[in-house]
Amino acid sequence: MRQWNQVVPSGEMVAQWKRQAYKWLLPVGVLWALYALGISAILRADFNYIDDMGRITFGYQGWENFSRYLSNFLSTVLHTGRYLNDISPLPQLVAALVLAVAGVAVVRVVTGRERLSVWEYAAVLPMGLSPYFLECFSYKFDAPYMALSVLAGVFPLLLYRKGWLPYLVASVAGILVVCTTYQPATGIFPMFVILLSMRRWNQGEKVEEILRFVGISVAGYGIGLGVFRLFLMRVTEEYVSGGIPAFSQLIPHTVESFRTYFRLVYTDFRREWLLVILLLCAAFLYVQVRDSSRNKLGALLVSGAALGCSVLFSFGLYPVLEGALYAPRAMYGFGVWLALVAVWTVTAQRAYWCKVVSLGLAWILFVFAFTYGNALALQKDYTDFRIEQVIDDLTEAHLLEGETVKTVQISGSIGLAPFFRNMPKDYNILQRLVPVQFNGDAGWGWGGYQFTYFYGLQDKMKWTGWDTSIQMTELDMPIVEDNIYHTIRAEGDYVLIELKG
Repeated sequence: MRQWNQVVPSGEMVAQWKRQAYKWLLPVGVLWALYALGISAILRADFNYIDDMGRITFGYQGWENFSRYLSNFLSTVLHTGRYLNDISPLPQLVAALVLAVAGVAVVRVVTGRERLSVWEYAAVLPMGLSPYFLECFSYKFDAPYMALSVLAGVFPLLLYRKGWLPYLVASVAGILVVCTTYQPATGIFPMFVILLSMRRWNQGEKVEEILRFVGISVAGYGIGLGVFRLFLMRVTEEYVSGGIPAFSQLIPHTVESFRTYFRLVYTDFRREWLLVILLLCAAFLYVQVRDSSRNKLGALLVSGAALGCSVLFSFGLYPVLEGALYAPRAMYGFGVWLALVAVWTVTAQRAYWCKVVSLGLAWILFVFAFTYGNALALQKDYTDFRIEQVIDDLTEAHLLEGETVKTVQISGSIGLAPFFRNMPKDYNILQRLVPVQFNGDAGWGWGGYQFTYFYGLQDKMKWTGWDTSIQMTELDMPIVEDNIYHTIRAEGDYVLIELKG
C-alpha cells in the first residue's frame, strides 16, 4: 500500500501541481499575447509559404524525409488526421504559445523567480520575433514543431537542480525531441549550458560542481544525439546533407561554414540593429563582470569566452555538415542566443541603461515583424495579379482548350513586388524572407504550384516543375502573346511562358 501511495498523486501533490500551473499561466499568457500581436501581420497576410503550397494542394505530411517523426505524429493530432487541411492561423498561434512557455522557462532558470518583469518580457521576445524565426512563423504547417524544438532545447534546464538522474533523462529526451522536430535547434541546449555555467562560476560556485553539471549536460546531449544517429536518423541529400566531411577537411569546412553564417547575419541585419546587438553584448559583459564575486579580469575573460562560444552553437550542428542550410529558418538559434544574452542582462540589479538596450532591440524586432508581414501581403497580391494575367492570355489564345493536355514550362521570374525597389538597400533580410512564388527555376519547383493547382489547370496542362529533361527555351517556338509582363510561345503540345521581372 505504501508503494501504491508513492505512485498515485496525493491530494496535496495535485494541489501543488495546480498552484504551479497557475504560476505559469499568467506569464505564459502575457508572452503569448505579445507574440500573437507581433505576428498578427503575418497571420493577416495569409501567405502560403513555400512548402505550404504542396501541403495545401495534396495534404501530405512528409517530415519523415528529414527524420522529423514527432512532427508527423503531432500534425496528425493537431489536424485530427493524417491528411493535413489548412487550419491556419491555429498552427502559428500554437507555435506562439509553445514559444511563450519556452520564454518563461528561460527566465525561471536564470532568475529562479516565478513572475516576469516588463524588462524580462521584452528580453525574451527575440526568441520568436527575430527575423529568422519569423520565417518559421510564416509556415502554416511547420511552425508548431519548429517552436517545439526551441522549447525542447531549454526545458531540460528546469531540472538541473533536481538531481543528476532527472536532469540527465530530461536532457536526453529534450535532444531527441529537437532532432525529431527541427534539427537547427541542436545548439540551443549547449549554449544555454555554457551561459549558465559562466553565471555559476561568476557567483563563486565550486569548480567541481560546475564541471559535474557540464559533464551531465554533455552526457545527456551525447546520448540523445547518439540514439538519434544510430536508430532514428535518415540520411538525406536533398537540399541539406547530413554527412560529415573527411577528417582532414572538417576544420576548414567548419570554419568556412561559420564565416558564411556570420556574413549572413552581418548582411541580413541593418546597421542600427547590429549596433544595438553590440551594445547588448557590452551590457552583458558589464553586468557579469560588475556582479561577479571573482577576480574582475578573470570574470571578463570567462564571460567573454562564454559569450563567444555560445554564439557559435546558435547555428546548431549545421556548420559541421557537408551541406549546411543557410536559409533564415535554419538560423533561428541566433535569435534564441540574443534572448538568452538579454535575459542575463536585464535580470541584473540596477544598470538601467543595459535594460533599455534590451528593450530597444525588442522594439526593433517587433516593428520589423509588422514590416515583414505586410510585405508578404503585398507580394501575395502581386503574385495573384501576375498569375491571373497569364491565365487570361492563355485563355484568349485558346491554348488550354481541347482534349490534348499541353506541356507547360515556365522560365524567368516575376521577381519581388515593385514596392521592394523603394526599400532601403540594407533591408537584405526582407528579400531573403519573402519568396517569389511564380517563377521557372527548375531547382526550386514551388514556383508553379499556385499557377497549376490553385486554379484547376492540372487537368488541362502538365507543368514541367522540377523536370529538367525538357528545355523549351532552346526551341524556336512562335510567339503567341508578348506584353510588359510575359511572353507566351506555343507550338503543338508545348507552351512556354517567359516571365518578365
